Amino acid sequence: MGIINIFISTVLALIYPGAGQIYNGQTKKGFWFFGIGVTLWLLSETIFTRPWFEWIILLFHMWAVIDAIVVAIGIYRGKEGLVLCAELEGVCENRHCHRGSPLSAVSEGSLGSVCAF
Repeated sequence: MGIINIFISTVLALIYPGAGQIYNGQTKKGFWFFGIGVTLWLLSETIFTRPWFEWIILLFHMWAVIDAIVVAIGIYRGKEGLVLCAELEGVCENRHCHRGSPLSAVSEGSLGSVCAF
């Protein structure tokens, strides 16, 4: 995955939440983002027509974009399935590693600890 793939993932996530995640190979997460996005949109068109609800939708969309970018950069650097771990360094280091389940690597960066599983 090259830098152009990071750009494609970002553009897809900007178009619709979940599209960037699906492009990155996280189909389950992508469909969850997509479903939540559709639900928020339907609620905004029917029940919650207030301006404050648009901010919730915007924040959710920004979360989806940032997640797609962070995961795409992690894949570009060779770490699949990145999860931001905030302050769980001990938990991340003590897990056993095998593809698709518990966390396997911890690297310190500007965003804090990032765990790959």
